[in-house]
Amino acid sequence: MGDEIGDKEFFTFREYMKKDDKLTASMEDYLEMIYRLSAEKGYTRTHDLAAALNVQPPSTTRMIQRMSELGLVNYEKYGIITLSQKGKEIGKALLQRHLIVEEFLKLIGITEGILEETEKIEHTISVGTLQRLGSLTMFLKNNPQVLKAFEDFQDKAVKVSGEPVTRVLDKKTASWKIKNPAGPGKKLEKFKTRRSRYF
Repeated sequence: MGDEIGDKEFFTFREYMKKDDKLTASMEDYLEMIYRLSAEKGYTRTHDLAAALNVQPPSTTRMIQRMSELGLVNYEKYGIITLSQKGKEIGKALLQRHLIVEEFLKLIGITEGILEETEKIEHTISVGTLQRLGSLTMFLKNNPQVLKAFEDFQDKAVKVSGEPVTRVLDKKTASWKIKNPAGPGKKLEKFKTRRSRYF
């Protein structure tokens, strides 16, 4: 994984998550984007932030003022925004959270609407689950044969009416059997069972 999340960032994020006054999902988006935009110069501007988040500048100004009151950003003249040390630490953790979720989704073959899916997950995922997700992503990347087996499994899934059919493993014969979602006696598309190398 490119920019792995370290122990310090997990500690900071875990402590942030414990607080009663934790940020709203919208504030998290702002803080993450400020961190992204200010990576090179150390600051960003109100109009650049508004454009990146696709919101109106007045809305951005109001949000930055609220975040300034929380000690996360410094709002200076001419619309210049900088992160406080606290803001930098949380912003980095939020960005890495986003990258972990996004990379996992890409790894399992999600391509359509991946940004929207990442947004849904990242604002509700716990620190513990995020750590496991990061570990699973690294495991799959370091064990390409396992990832390939998963991809083959997905590719060979039988479909009925565009929906994946549930496949149940028969441990006695070590083969996949099909559970018909269309109901008993309904017609299924042609399929083949195969022996599993993993059970």
